[in-house]
Amino acid sequence: MLTSLLPGVREVRTPVASGFAWLLVGWLVLADHLPRGRPAQHVFATLWDLGSYVGKGGLLVAVSFAAYLLGAFLEVDPLHLWEHGGRPAWINHLRDIARRGRFHRAGIFPLSGQTQRDLHDFTAEGYAADHPLMFLASGIMREERQLATKLQAANVELYNRYDRALAEATFRINVTPPLVVLAVVLAWGSGAGPWLVAGGTAAAGGAGVLFFRQGVRCAIRSRDIIVQAVVAEVVPSRFLGNLDQTAGETPA
Repeated sequence: MLTSLLPGVREVRTPVASGFAWLLVGWLVLADHLPRGRPAQHVFATLWDLGSYVGKGGLLVAVSFAAYLLGAFLEVDPLHLWEHGGRPAWINHLRDIARRGRFHRAGIFPLSGQTQRDLHDFTAEGYAADHPLMFLASGIMREERQLATKLQAANVELYNRYDRALAEATFRINVTPPLVVLAVVLAWGSGAGPWLVAGGTAAAGGAGVLFFRQGVRCAIRSRDIIVQAVVAEVVPSRFLGNLDQTAGETPA
């Protein structure tokens, strides 16, 4: 029973946690501008009366639902962190600007080093060997959801490992921004000295970078499982199959 509920809990916890964090940030920033008594406007007065009718329990349910909607709207998919996996073009443009000069080789490969070597050895023979490793990895990334569905049917235990790693990546990546903003708002609103505020801001940024890095590592770990399943021939990759089939066709 608990095992069947865990996937649903993992689906909900990320938007709820990030949504509550963003709502708390909004409360801290806008608290002084919110009404303390029943508003004069008809619509807001009606909402105020509705909150009085449902009580604190009903308000908690409404706030939780609002947090879920906000978190779901702002949720970032870890599968879209890399190029050719769905990343927006403007992120690629900013990345290219940042990589100029000495940073032209900066970047994070979407697979671990061992999985890169295994994929290279797996594609060393055949037409796939004629393509760069990043091209092959990107092609597999585009069909990752389909491969995950095939893996769920072929090997449930391996799929559960993939699903847990992806859920952890989603949680860390999406919770990091609101928590960093929340920590910065608390530091700047604490009334402490400028050095303490600067130190708190720097600490929040450093902790956010580390937590986000953990999320990226979890995303790489989840993708490693998918690629290793392809390498071990647990699930077939349509992209690699089409690559060999297209390259093997001879013109009439």
